[in-house]
Amino acid sequence: MLNRRKLVAGAIGLPPLAMAMLAGCSSFGRGSGRAFGQEFPAQGATSRLNDIAEISRLQRSYGYYSDRGDWAAVAALFADDGQFAVGSGGTFVGPRRIAAYLRHLNRGIDGLRQGQLNETIVLQPVIALSTDGNSAQGRWRILGLRGDFGQSASWFEGTIHADYVHSDGVWKIARQWIEERLSVPYRGGWGSNPLDTLATSLDPAFPPDNAAPPVSRPPALPAPMLAPMLDAADNSPSQLVSRLAAAVDVENLIGHFGYLTDIKAWGELTALFAADAFVDYGPRGGYRGQARIRQMFGLFGPPGLPKDQIANRMQAQPVIHVSQDGRTAIARTRSIMQISAGEMSLFGDSINEFRLSRAESGWEIDSLAIWPTFMSDANQGIIQGILPMPGTSDDLPPDTPPVMTGDDPLAAFMPPFHYPHPVTGAPMAQITHSYTTGSLPDWQSGDAAVEDQEQLADLQALAVLQRTYGYLVDKALWRDTADLFAEDGTLEIGGRGVFVGRDRVYEYFRFLGPEGPLAGRLINHLQLQPIFTISPDGQRALGRMRFVAEGGDRRSIAQRETDSVGVPADSVSYLGMGIYENEYVKQGGIWKIAKLHAYFRMYSFDDQGWANHAMALTRPEPTLPPDRQPSTSYTIYPDTFIPQLHFRHPVTGAP
Repeated sequence: MLNRRKLVAGAIGLPPLAMAMLAGCSSFGRGSGRAFGQEFPAQGATSRLNDIAEISRLQRSYGYYSDRGDWAAVAALFADDGQFAVGSGGTFVGPRRIAAYLRHLNRGIDGLRQGQLNETIVLQPVIALSTDGNSAQGRWRILGLRGDFGQSASWFEGTIHADYVHSDGVWKIARQWIEERLSVPYRGGWGSNPLDTLATSLDPAFPPDNAAPPVSRPPALPAPMLAPMLDAADNSPSQLVSRLAAAVDVENLIGHFGYLTDIKAWGELTALFAADAFVDYGPRGGYRGQARIRQMFGLFGPPGLPKDQIANRMQAQPVIHVSQDGRTAIARTRSIMQISAGEMSLFGDSINEFRLSRAESGWEIDSLAIWPTFMSDANQGIIQGILPMPGTSDDLPPDTPPVMTGDDPLAAFMPPFHYPHPVTGAPMAQITHSYTTGSLPDWQSGDAAVEDQEQLADLQALAVLQRTYGYLVDKALWRDTADLFAEDGTLEIGGRGVFVGRDRVYEYFRFLGPEGPLAGRLINHLQLQPIFTISPDGQRALGRMRFVAEGGDRRSIAQRETDSVGVPADSVSYLGMGIYENEYVKQGGIWKIAKLHAYFRMYSFDDQGWANHAMALTRPEPTLPPDRQPSTSYTIYPDTFIPQLHFRHPVTGAP
């Protein structure tokens, strides 16, 4: 059994549930795992999974503290001799110097200036633990939206290369280098601006401690968490732990898939597929076998990434299910795309479904379906700049015809779900189905797990629940979305007030517009960077994550039943973001949303950018009166309000 520590929950302003749960936060124990990639006893495997969960919490916290300019909290994530570098700006050593450097980059200010935006999104982890479990390496994607209202707006994208160390009973960052790959103004984007226009360089006014980046790049793909399952009971970890470990391996592989796609490493990318694998690129058709898949990737351009080009396809929002025997898996992800085409900056999104199997050498991709949602000229906006879907290639005809026909990227296409509704167990996207009690998803059932294994399963179930919320909202599947809530669950989005009970939650969503996908309407809601805290009794949880909203409606005003997601009817398209601070409850072994509270941070017409335009917070609607008035009074960007974190600092334990 893993040790647990009690934390003093004296944070002023924390809700009672948060204080009760923080008092029972887990202190994940140290395992006795053997050589990495070999078999582990069940307890050792559990410990290693806990280590990965804590490292993820640590790195995601980096993003949330950066959002609000809390440089002391960012620096406290590092070891006493921790090293930090951004781009070619040199290396700074120790928390005090790291905090001072970050403050210097922020014009000498702690916190945010009025009108400042510093959203720091951390996603796409690939994490490798050392053999002894006392150190680790990680690769993460960092996506930043920065700005000063009335002055500037910019995009930032790069890779976090990190080394971690387990010290004083907690994980800390030993070395971190942010490799800048894109740092450009919003206007002109990554197409017409050099990719390093705003890159960080050595500053004579604030000399570094060392000039070189502090960390070597981690291995391309970590060895599996567990070797193929053995039949001997004394050597095999429990079935539940094997599936949870397999989910980590699958997420690592998909993250690696994304990094290889970025640099158009088509040969290495194809090697991730089984010999007879199948790739279905929705509007182009399907290709079978490694040789044909390699040719298909060539349709996206020759291998290699020339200077001043970008081809990002960030893998986000994974929902992973592993079979009972731990040998097959299905995963749904979202690709956030930033691509340069001449002087054009392309911004887009797609839904991906991976099917994988476990061979003796590790996991491999058996099939991949890619369904684009939209691709647009970022400078014109998601709707005005929308680009037609590519058709089948005359030079490389597909083996199977396309499943997405026509060139309209905003057709009402519904990517199928590989898994049942996380709460009801019923098929999703049926639109008209009523609420019923269903069976547990496959990966949650069939194990008499010990407490710590149950907590790991709970973390995965919560991630599936919240990420599914995003996929359902994307397609306006309002009934399915409302069914994610407990019977007495509450919803508060922006400033429209609090809606109590599943029926009222459904009424709210139905107010946003007609149910189901509509041609010409885009309401993508990306769910990113989750941090969950589970109560000591395992029946309640708190969760913080961020959302990015990509939206617009090109239908005529006469065709619209109501404004879309609080956006004025004369708008073309918008980009928005915010933070959830949610509560969850486990009822009958199934996690449900007890309270969803979405705080808006910034909404802007995306053809103008957040330097020049900012929408106001929504207010209670006369035609949809809430059950309770808004619980929090705040204003959004260009103001600097950011909701309080429910969790304590991963290293210091401070609020």
